[in-house]
Amino acid sequence: LQAVEGVELESSKSNDRSSSLADVLSAIHPDEIVLPKFSRIFSASALPPESASRALAILHRLAQQSDQDAANIVSYPGLINSIFQASVLTPMPPSEDSPSPDPLALHLVRTLIISSRSNASALLGPVDSLLRFVITLPPDSPYPLPLATSLLAYTLQIYKDLAGYGLYSQIATTAAQNFARLGTYVFSDQCQSTPLKTAWLQLLEAWIVCATD
Repeated sequence: LQAVEGVELESSKSNDRSSSLADVLSAIHPDEIVLPKFSRIFSASALPPESASRALAILHRLAQQSDQDAANIVSYPGLINSIFQASVLTPMPPSEDSPSPDPLALHLVRTLIISSRSNASALLGPVDSLLRFVITLPPDSPYPLPLATSLLAYTLQIYKDLAGYGLYSQIATTAAQNFARLGTYVFSDQCQSTPLKTAWLQLLEAWIVCATD
């Protein structure tokens, strides 16, 4: 099993994973130990999905520790790109052996964006790739409906978070046709996801604020 300072990245038999993570986070220097290890882990050619999810959970906890820890994650060379390649930009449509995108990666991105405007600005490039989850609506997605819906909802929340800084609202114009289709879907009987509907309405509100400022 791959490990970071003794913490298994694959499924653990322990019943108290949260406390294990907390113990690790309190005893390490993320920028000196954890981030170089995770950069190598996410750059691996065949990272098991369970290991990737475990690594993302640890990084998310680190990002929540402080704004500086979040900034360290964003600025560490190649780490964000490796995370996107391993856990977001998986083959679409997926092959039988390829991993699916992990919503935990988008949850991490949200936390990093919320931590500071500078982080948000630094993440604009990677965020460009998330439009793939808007272009293909959940019913047409090659992924299971719950996963496709979760990826789309997180993407809309990320757009909303960026709009809170006055960033990236131009996507509403450049991808207007795609968002029009999305709006039609969200308000149709076909869409049964309350989180997705909420994310869409919150994004619209944020874009309206950007347009009137």
